[in-house]
Amino acid sequence: MPRISAPTVAEHRAAQRAALLRAGEAVLLEASVAGVTPRSVCERAGLARSSFYDYFASKDDLLVAIAIDAIERWDAELEVALGATEPGAARLRAYVEHTMAMTAEGRHAIAGALRDAPLSPSHRDDLMTLHDAMLRPLRPCSTSRGSTPAPPRRSCTACSARAWSSSTRVSTRPRSRGRSCGC
Repeated sequence: MPRISAPTVAEHRAAQRAALLRAGEAVLLEASVAGVTPRSVCERAGLARSSFYDYFASKDDLLVAIAIDAIERWDAELEVALGATEPGAARLRAYVEHTMAMTAEGRHAIAGALRDAPLSPSHRDDLMTLHDAMLRPLRPCSTSRGSTPAPPRRSCTACSARAWSSSTRVSTRPRSRGRSCGC
């Protein structure tokens, strides 16, 4: 019988799952999707390989859980950063600036690592639904111009696409010295 390293079994299981998520994220960022295996993740987490299957049915399930965790952290940070910002141009600007800052800090790397992962269509749909939820702060921006706005989904997606395009350039551009614009 394995030792329980927390006051309750539920807390123990949560801690073990969190350890696997952290280890999986580290392996993903260091070795790409190909390097993420039950063995590599469990070795990094300091757990027996069989523990992997107590928490994840497959590598895909782990990759999706890593992405969900990252998206939830990103979304929570955006929500705090935009909390006091008025809808409209000010919110859009704050969204883009904060997204660019987070990307420049390397926090978009998980998305980049998972972009071409061979996930099942249902897993990819789950991730896209969560990713689309991050557009929530932009929805009021699409209706604050005074004219008949584009449908919110299309308008927000266009803003998000521009932000994503810029973030890709920010995350792949070599860092410059002495210039804050990254040119």
